[in-house]
Amino acid sequence: PKKSPQHLGEHVTESVRLLRGMLPAARKVGTDVAPPDDLWVDADATQLHQMMVNLVVNARDAMPDGGRLRMSVHHEDIDSSDVMSAVATGGRGGAVLVVEDTGIGMPEEVRARIFEPFFTTKPRERGTGLGMSIVHGIVADHHGRIEVGSHEGRGTRITIAFPCCGSPGTESASSPAARARSGNGELVIVVEDNAQIQGIITSALSSAGYEVVRASDGDEAMVQFDTHRAVASLVILDLDLPKRSGQACLREMRDRRPDIPAIMVTGSVNPELDRQLDDFTRLLRKPFRVRELRSLVSEIIEAHTQQTPPKRA
Repeated sequence: PKKSPQHLGEHVTESVRLLRGMLPAARKVGTDVAPPDDLWVDADATQLHQMMVNLVVNARDAMPDGGRLRMSVHHEDIDSSDVMSAVATGGRGGAVLVVEDTGIGMPEEVRARIFEPFFTTKPRERGTGLGMSIVHGIVADHHGRIEVGSHEGRGTRITIAFPCCGSPGTESASSPAARARSGNGELVIVVEDNAQIQGIITSALSSAGYEVVRASDGDEAMVQFDTHRAVASLVILDLDLPKRSGQACLREMRDRRPDIPAIMVTGSVNPELDRQLDDFTRLLRKPFRVRELRSLVSEIIEAHTQQTPPKRA
């Protein structure tokens, strides 16, 4: 991740403001943010937002008949709680995020598996099983710790601790925060029917310096491609799209512009997919991390700019 000092409390406040539209009126949201001086964490801003989105979506879905969601942030010393015990802090303590809902809760056998990729109790059209796996990956990438407590009918409490860092004025200009963005305004067409994943990809690429155009099904993909065909630097297509598949879309796109590079996104582990790729098509398997996505986008655009095929994975 491209890390820089981020104020965890400000991220909670801003995320709740932006995500209120995802919560119907029957779901009440409360926040409790401690004073700002000791809540700075060295983090990737896009990944923090991605984490917040997944946590809020899970809480919303756990309260089908309404309820209360509360997000709080506070500072803790290293020995003050179990969740802090495994967090390396460098003497600054930790910023602790607590997300609590009054929803249906989980039995122990479900709680024990929630970090597994593609594990979900939701119908296929309502969930990918990636949400908590992505959250766990982000927490791990930031040297944090996550704990989940839940009981059937009594809601869920998620506690996440990150090691604190100094405020922005105390960080070195040579730190990872000072690194340049990888994009330079190149246009990327993102085709993904899952709104949550589409939002994550869009946010990750926009914050890295790319211009993003979105589509949610195969027909929209072709409209956007025809509109931006001359200037598009890359297309990112989910394999399993409504109306026509990602592979069908790519075939049509290549008929109209043979040199357009592409990333195919899939949750399948079928090794045959790798053997079906050409030199300007790469495969990105779910669940992926934001840094993996950004790295692949940067690599394939740079390789295409140099008119040489990128290396196969």
